[in-house]
Amino acid sequence: MTNFRIILAYNGTAYHGWQRQNNALAVQQVLEEAILSLTGQTVTVNGCSRTDAGVHARRFCASFLIESTITCRGIVFGLNSKLPDDISVLECEKVPLDFHARYMCSGKEYEYIIHNSEIKKSIL
Repeated sequence: MTNFRIILAYNGTAYHGWQRQNNALAVQQVLEEAILSLTGQTVTVNGCSRTDAGVHARRFCASFLIESTITCRGIVFGLNSKLPDDISVLECEKVPLDFHARYMCSGKEYEYIIHNSEIKKSIL
């Protein structure tokens, strides 16, 4: 088994948060489906935390265990070829088997950006 830690960036506009749900599309589900497509293996991806619907992430840590000889470069380029344009894998590294993105998280930073203008701004 290999344990991978990945760093993601995503635009959450189309998603109902990070965590997989039965009644709505979530980032975790899309990532797990991309991993299945890339490796043929069903995995559970653990995120460092949950995000609400519509929330974006610049550096979201996630981890998953897999039985494969795939390299970190293969994870990054392979997943990015399978993921939609609003989700990107930025980094990957092999970590000890006991690493867990949620339980090993040492901090979180939230930034709230509020567009308060009479003029529409499409890019924040």
